Amino acid sequence: MTRSGARLRPDERIAELVAAARALLADVGYERFLPAEVARRCGVSEATVYRYFPTKRELLVRVAETWFHEILDALEPGVTRHEGTYERLHYVVRYAVEVVRREPTFTRYILNELRPDPAFRSTTIYQLNRRFTGIVRHVLADAVAHGD
Repeated sequence: MTRSGARLRPDERIAELVAAARALLADVGYERFLPAEVARRCGVSEATVYRYFPTKRELLVRVAETWFHEILDALEPGVTRHEGTYERLHYVVRYAVEVVRREPTFTRYILNELRPDPAFRSTTIYQLNRRFTGIVRHVLADAVAHGD
């Protein structure tokens, strides 16, 4: 990371840890993910990781939330740049498939680890997923309204 080991503001340290965790998750997957390796990559102690993220799950959830925000931040304006129901729906589907192809580890983590949690519906990830499906629902509702 940029200033590994240097004294950073809490928001900078969190961003550094999340970025390192994201790269590590993509490299090794959830099963072999170790917060100690995140610490090593950032040049800090493992205690520093746990100061900001008390559990491995909390760190990985933050990674997933950050990733999902990035997906939506790119998807939402992209939909509005397309005219016509078919073009918009095609864009949404193509974009979603490309995300899964580009980031299979994150997709698996969300589907296999986060969604089965009984408390999933009270999570930020659930709300982000609803935003995504809301985009699809809106495109389909427009299609029905226009007789497409």
